[in-house]
Amino acid sequence: MDAKAQMEIEWACTKLVHDFAYYMDQRRYEDLAALFTPDGVFDRVGQALRGRREIVDALAKRPLDQRIRHVTVGIHFASVATDAATAVVYNASYVGRLDEPGKPSVYAISRPALLEFQDAYRRTPDGWRIAERVARMVLVPEDMPAR
Repeated sequence: MDAKAQMEIEWACTKLVHDFAYYMDQRRYEDLAALFTPDGVFDRVGQALRGRREIVDALAKRPLDQRIRHVTVGIHFASVATDAATAVVYNASYVGRLDEPGKPSVYAISRPALLEFQDAYRRTPDGWRIAERVARMVLVPEDMPAR
């Protein structure tokens, strides 16, 4: 594979990563699920969600008074092929209370968590999609309950 083709694949998969964070934070769960293959798996730190419907249904149960921002801080592609790719994605997650829409949220500055996503991407007739995303906590504050 030439460098241009590899860059195009990496860019398409990087866009999936950023769209995932944005859709999650905006509670656009149908759009988020559409980033996955129809049989895609999203493992949320030990809770494996299989398929788009299961992903949407589980995310819809997230607390409505919570504001989260997922900040992607690094993507390393481990493999890139014509129809598949894998990457490790680092993500800093900040959680706050949604007291008033349109106003800044209060969050504990000592409580950001660093997640690591192990991603597998697949080329589909509709473009690149996430085939599997496995999330695990890498760094957590001392006082954060284990997940």
